[in-house]
Amino acid sequence: MKRLTLLVGCAIFLLTLESCCNNKKDVEVITGKDRPFPDFLVGTWKAQGNKWGLIFDSDGSISLIRHPFVTVSIVPAEGGAYEQGRDGAYSIYVMGPCTARYEQSNNELNVEITIDYFEVVLPIGTVEGKMSDYFRGPISRDGTTWTAAWVSYAELVGAEKPDLNSIKPETVVFTRVQSQ
Repeated sequence: MKRLTLLVGCAIFLLTLESCCNNKKDVEVITGKDRPFPDFLVGTWKAQGNKWGLIFDSDGSISLIRHPFVTVSIVPAEGGAYEQGRDGAYSIYVMGPCTARYEQSNNELNVEITIDYFEVVLPIGTVEGKMSDYFRGPISRDGTTWTAAWVSYAELVGAEKPDLNSIKPETVVFTRVQSQ
């Protein structure tokens, strides 16, 4: 009975989430001076040695995210993701704004991915909070790699906020694995 109640509650939550968050206004595309998003950035980008993956559409929106913290793909336009585990474990991820900004003057791509709320429920306890990931870096001359400085920031409920200035960027190299 508890499991059925939990599943019904999660289904209602996800339906509410989809109806309130299922709009493209949460996905901002900025290319500068009314330039279209460059064709060479459109497609699937996968990080080397990391679980990150991003799919950019022709309008510059991010249509799919593979996040190292989340074991299922996230479709930002759907508002989030839900994953069911074993023994009553589950995770809920509510997306916030996802932005992609290409600056032609310095051939730099900047991406921000926001998870406004996450809840991970395990048999041993619950972790909840929010997180943001920032990527900034140049695209290679041939348009096949993106070397980005990655900063990941998470606030956990019940824990002290981390000092943003103490977070050191990590270098992540993305490779375009598929054009669209």
